[in-house]
Amino acid sequence: MRTSRPPVALALMTLVLALMAAPAARAQLHPSSDLLVPYFEVDLEGNDLTTLFAVSNSAAEKVPVTVRVHSNWGITLLKVRVTLEPDEVLSVNLRDWIVNGRLPDRNLKRAELDHLQAALSGERSPRDELFYSSATVIGRAVGYVTIRVPAGGDRPQSLWGDYFVVLPSQDFAQGDALVDVNRQSRCLGLCNTHGLRFLEGGAFDGGTELVVWTGKVLEPSPDPGLPRGGEVTTRVESYNQRGLSLGTRAEGLPPAGTLTVRQLGLSNPFGWVRINTDEEAFIGVRFTALNRFSVSLQSTCLTAQRAPGPGILVEKRTNGFDADLAPGPQLALGDAVTWTYQVTNVGDLPFEDVQVTDDDPSLTVSCPQFDLEPGESMTCTATGFVQTACQYRNVGTARGFTSDGVEVADTDASHFFGKEEASIELEKATNGADADVGPGPEIEVGKAITWTYVVTNTGQVAVEGVAVSDDDPALELICGKTALAPGESMTCTATGKAAAGPYKNVGTVTARTAGCGTEVRDDDPSHYLGKQLPPPPPPPPPP
Repeated sequence: MRTSRPPVALALMTLVLALMAAPAARAQLHPSSDLLVPYFEVDLEGNDLTTLFAVSNSAAEKVPVTVRVHSNWGITLLKVRVTLEPDEVLSVNLRDWIVNGRLPDRNLKRAELDHLQAALSGERSPRDELFYSSATVIGRAVGYVTIRVPAGGDRPQSLWGDYFVVLPSQDFAQGDALVDVNRQSRCLGLCNTHGLRFLEGGAFDGGTELVVWTGKVLEPSPDPGLPRGGEVTTRVESYNQRGLSLGTRAEGLPPAGTLTVRQLGLSNPFGWVRINTDEEAFIGVRFTALNRFSVSLQSTCLTAQRAPGPGILVEKRTNGFDADLAPGPQLALGDAVTWTYQVTNVGDLPFEDVQVTDDDPSLTVSCPQFDLEPGESMTCTATGFVQTACQYRNVGTARGFTSDGVEVADTDASHFFGKEEASIELEKATNGADADVGPGPEIEVGKAITWTYVVTNTGQVAVEGVAVSDDDPALELICGKTALAPGESMTCTATGKAAAGPYKNVGTVTARTAGCGTEVRDDDPSHYLGKQLPPPPPPPPPP
């Protein structure tokens, strides 16, 4: 199901740009064999938001280049091979590739384009019914692009370029140099500990947005949530401008994910954050003055350090998922759930007593020990079952006590979604024929046609908001209901007249469950062949 784009102000807020090259305090940028567009956005509907990039060859000889488009799960969805002559520039508008299917070396077929768009926008692919990414905004493709000299032989350090995210309707554009991700480069933009400022007030009333990119690659999944173990754990330590702590929070992001500082719920509008990632990452930051201007900077790679004094960190997982953000893994009613609480002494003082609890009173957390030396970790567990459908959230808390009674604590939330047994089925017929495969029944041109759409709630829960449509805009469907109980059916109809030649149209039904609001859908094609009858023979000549 698609919706209209949000208002411009919100669109600008969600227009996440990774517009930074190598972190600060590094040498001047130099050409590389491995470059990155760390995050792109392209609206699939309309002609507005898109991402542009260009790459040039500074070598004295031609260089082969492979350009790959990846989802925000790191999955390669497009591979384009080009050869750049000396000083040649390849300029790309990703709208041409992702929306129109026009590549430098070929044009995508309709089925390939449908798969690409679904895979980049967090929808189920029509090719294999799998998910390849996490959705951000409905109808928006997101991901990243790698540009590399192929492996083997000499790999000249000759590529350089830039990229821009543009919103023409608002006269908005912002860009930066492509990120160097060659690990032998002196300009490598990857590390595990980053520092950056945040501005959430004053002239920058649009706030601060971050993008976190890693090279982690996941596998396609039958479920829309991140696959097991797919999240990149991002630990954010926040400070005001005087260096006083504003708290610590862990966030789970996809391999190419975004985070707004407002999600952290900080009490101060200005300050800085230290971000630690469990994977080497590039982090970009964008400051926005809403509807006026924006400024992109770059994070600085910091040396990891242990906090002075006592410190504790808890990292909670649900069945192995670092599900800090909803919805988390999808679990069926009655499924077993194991929560793990990895507790680490991140300070420089030992703890003589460590207590781990959960805000779900039905859970008992068990830990293997009660004391932790600096740098030491332990894993505690709690078990239960999925007892109710819909969204579930619980919060774990770890408390550590030093020998002189000083207490420190940390919390971490986790989520899962209790799946409803929800499904819906559409069976479409043309003049009574279940013509899923062409050519379908032969119908005389101009004769009446009746299409029937039998919708059945095949799940175990009631659905509402039932909407049936057809991809032929000339057809007007008539349905009798918008809600169906489990096992209940209804028949919708549409009428028209046969046109000449082969014809195909596709009916679609969407609905949502009455309890959790889970969307269900199905579609079914139908065909006919419009036959033009030969004209009647001329009358015989008079005798």
